[in-house]
Amino acid sequence: MVVSALFIANAAVVILLQVIVSVWLNKWLSHWWIMGAGFLAFILCFSGMGMATEIWIFVVLIACYTLGEITIEAITSKRVPDGLLGTAYGVLGDCWSNR
Repeated sequence: MVVSALFIANAAVVILLQVIVSVWLNKWLSHWWIMGAGFLAFILCFSGMGMATEIWIFVVLIACYTLGEITIEAITSKRVPDGLLGTAYGVLGDCWSNR
């Protein structure tokens, strides 16, 4: 049940918020603020995950983690040349999948 909740929460946040969050972040914030927000989301997620006793808390923490992923991807789209975006996203995907 927890694994299903993880994938559902992750997919819902990505589908609903990825484009909106990426465009907004790239428009209004510097890459340092974006990176800080992403790592803050990761810290909140991982520090709370060990203490989560209810499934809804776990789902909220996964949503927080997914927002952190989206912010890191926003930096990539802003800082990497267009010709290398596919490679950059491949490296990012590989790094995140090996955590």
